[in-house]
Amino acid sequence: MASRSSGRYLWGKTLMDKIIVKQHIDFDFQASAPSASAGRLYVDDAGAIKFCVDGTSFSTVTVS
Repeated sequence: MASRSSGRYLWGKTLMDKIIVKQHIDFDFQASAPSASAGRLYVDDAGAIKFCVDGTSFSTVTVS
């Protein structure tokens, strides 16, 4: 039986096409935003989920 990799990816790109989450994802709250990059996601210290679409700025993820 092949063992699974326990490597973790932080900010950056992976070679995976998609990720399937079967239970949950844990985020560490951030006191400041990371550098903007298209597709980057983080949670600020107030608990808001922020996402960067255009590679220049983050927007709060909201429910419409």
